[in-house]
Amino acid sequence: MRDEITTLGLGLTQKKAFDRDLELGLDYSFAYGRGKTDASKGYDYPDLTSKQHRLEGYALYQLTKQHSLRWDVRYEYFQDVDYLYTGEERNLGNLNQDYNGYFTAVSWLYKF
Repeated sequence: MRDEITTLGLGLTQKKAFDRDLELGLDYSFAYGRGKTDASKGYDYPDLTSKQHRLEGYALYQLTKQHSLRWDVRYEYFQDVDYLYTGEERNLGNLNQDYNGYFTAVSWLYKF
């Protein structure tokens, strides 16, 4: 079995945004994966594939020299295709992963 994964990404950061102690960041990444199985008996299994898009943003505000507040937001789209489930949709439904995910968090950071 051989796995091949390609990941591309781009990130941007702006410090001192709006002339304040505010740092803004934005990241995008795309990943494509393919798993190849080589069988010794001559049967070639189909490839397993997956795709992922991820967009992340954050804002970091420096409250004092030791305290800061951070807000993170993330969106992710993931999809995979597994040949084991091909033809089973009629009996079991679609078992491949195909989802949109959202995440947000607020963090308080303290530096010692």
